[in-house]
Amino acid sequence: MELYHRCFVKRNIPNGYWNLALSRNYFNNDIEKYEDNQNPTAANKSLDIVSAETETKLRFDVNKNLVGWKIAYGASAQLAGYTNTTFNVVRKEIRDAGGNIVQPAVIANFNSPLNNFLNWVHLYRQANVLHQTDWLSAPVYVPI
Repeated sequence: MELYHRCFVKRNIPNGYWNLALSRNYFNNDIEKYEDNQNPTAANKSLDIVSAETETKLRFDVNKNLVGWKIAYGASAQLAGYTNTTFNVVRKEIRDAGGNIVQPAVIANFNSPLNNFLNWVHLYRQANVLHQTDWLSAPVYVPI
């Protein structure tokens, strides 16, 4: 399942505009696999993965046109989260006729949460070179 939400406000100012945007993404994965998918039981489960990603962004920027220059500046903040729970039978246990283990099972079983908070400011300037359609630009992003 994947969801995406976005809302924004844009207002005109002299020689340009400002923009405030808030967005949120959500993605969820759920996978199960059994040795016998027709008759699934906990004992014959070979794969179980549950993962989720969320990302929320807030961005404010100002865009202006000043004497042949386009200038944009602003700030952004981002909160990102990821969780993953995995159970994976890589190799089944093998026993001989006497019940002795010939080959041990290899099972990957782990949780891996990850959360980040990022914020930055940005400056972007662009100049019309020789009044052509080509533009010279120099973006700068600074994490804070």
